[in-house]
Amino acid sequence: MNNKLKVLSLASLMALTGYALTACSKSHASDNTSKEHQKVLTVGVGAAVPKLDPGILSDVSSARVAYDLFEGLVTINQNDEIIPAVAKSWDISKDGKTYTFHLRHNAKWSNGKPVTAHDFVYAFRRNLTPTTPNLFNTFYKSIVNAPEVMKGKLPAKVLGVKAIDKWTLQFKLSHPQPYFLQLMFMPSSYPLYKPDLDKYKDTWAQAGHMISNGAYELVEWIPNGHILVKKNPYYWDAKDVRINEVKYLPIVKPSAELNNFEAGSLDFTWAVPLGESASHYMKKFGDEFHSNTQLGNEYFWFNFKDPNFAKLKVRKALTMTVDRKAIVNNVLRMGQMPSYTVLPAGVQGGLYKDVYQGAKGYQWVDQSMKQRAKEARALLHEAGYSSAHPLTFTILYDTQPWKKRLVLSVIGMWQKAFGKMINVSIMNQEWKVFLQSMDNHQFQMGLLDWKADYNDASDWVELVTCGSGNNYGQSCNMKTTKYFEKAVSQPTEKASIPYMTKAIHSAMEDYAILPLYDMAYDHLVSSDVGGYNSSYSHMNVVMSKWLYFKH
Repeated sequence: MNNKLKVLSLASLMALTGYALTACSKSHASDNTSKEHQKVLTVGVGAAVPKLDPGILSDVSSARVAYDLFEGLVTINQNDEIIPAVAKSWDISKDGKTYTFHLRHNAKWSNGKPVTAHDFVYAFRRNLTPTTPNLFNTFYKSIVNAPEVMKGKLPAKVLGVKAIDKWTLQFKLSHPQPYFLQLMFMPSSYPLYKPDLDKYKDTWAQAGHMISNGAYELVEWIPNGHILVKKNPYYWDAKDVRINEVKYLPIVKPSAELNNFEAGSLDFTWAVPLGESASHYMKKFGDEFHSNTQLGNEYFWFNFKDPNFAKLKVRKALTMTVDRKAIVNNVLRMGQMPSYTVLPAGVQGGLYKDVYQGAKGYQWVDQSMKQRAKEARALLHEAGYSSAHPLTFTILYDTQPWKKRLVLSVIGMWQKAFGKMINVSIMNQEWKVFLQSMDNHQFQMGLLDWKADYNDASDWVELVTCGSGNNYGQSCNMKTTKYFEKAVSQPTEKASIPYMTKAIHSAMEDYAILPLYDMAYDHLVSSDVGGYNSSYSHMNVVMSKWLYFKH
């Protein structure tokens, strides 16, 4: 998922690359003990939430709120483990192609109506039809008839999702998919209340209209402003939801978040300002500071429809002249790690950690920056560029302040390597506009990360396959795509590894994207708030139902 849900026990596997930062307690500079503060949890979400329809949302700001409002068949805990949610249990056939979920009889919508298997059938049929702009639909291609339904070649009613009865839901797959259970945590798999969508059409996911089935229900949504939710009394596990109201604030600048946190008006930050190291924040805030490695990559996306980036030599020249170690050590300084491939090193417990070493033509990773620059200048020259005819393009990014710093640092590296052979401009846009530009491929080069929807290599490799709804660069390498499709149709994880490795190598050799670094996440959490534990979480999923006020 953008700026984006898990092997069943990720925590034990992440030891290869993960770490967690905690320290002694240090409270806010100013404690707010008002009744309102005790009742309302205030949470930063980094940017204005563009949409709350779980079938079409594609960014992590929206997902943070959606996790509170909705719930799928399964969910995850703070160890990143898949656990029962609306489904109390499930059965998987011996051939791995039939999944049968048994729903809780006490799971209800926020209007008190029961959540049934029919609500899931409706959601899948609606979300996988061509008329629904679901960027994640290709993740469900293993469901019987899904590819044809998504293309409009077959009606949605033939999709391999069936309500056996009110409380039993069954999926038929065209081939085994070992990580299929993890897909049931993604928002696009959540149930929908059909009468609500029938009544309100495109405005159903708004305050006063929305019927949801999660721990909270939507009360207020101010455009480009805050979102307020309250506890859903009909939620099946309402007895364990201890915070009554949550307010989400779209504070774009981490420095503003920090100021609000220190003033006691924000309980949970989206991030912390760059410029200081993780050890600085740990020393200053103690156990209010939470940091860990994250399953996510920061990328530059090439738009393959742009004549400049249709050239492999251009993509390679730009990729090899980025000093990733300088970025993570001197610019970011918050535990990120250099990345040379299309997926984070920690995926599936580090299974593909060193995969870049097997890709052809990647000997430049171990070369000096001086040697890289020499070879890259030759590549640009061969591609038709020179000081008299420079490579000219614009980088698009969103308005988060640290992103400008990152973009400018990379441009500085290119200027050092290429001199007048390159001419780069920058453009930033407010988050919702930026995301729309990326979705519509209206950019030359764009800075947009990908954070885990689930813990399998396919979540990242799918991005660079032909026809993927999340392939912002519009690349289409049939070799990559065929290896990927072969990998995801294998009956076991072990069997998929050789094909997935080939798909990754193919994407790397095509320089489908320009990877920068594996991500880390950082939050400040008020000492008044209990229940949050980042020690074993690399998905960086947070749900308000886990939290409580200590006083």
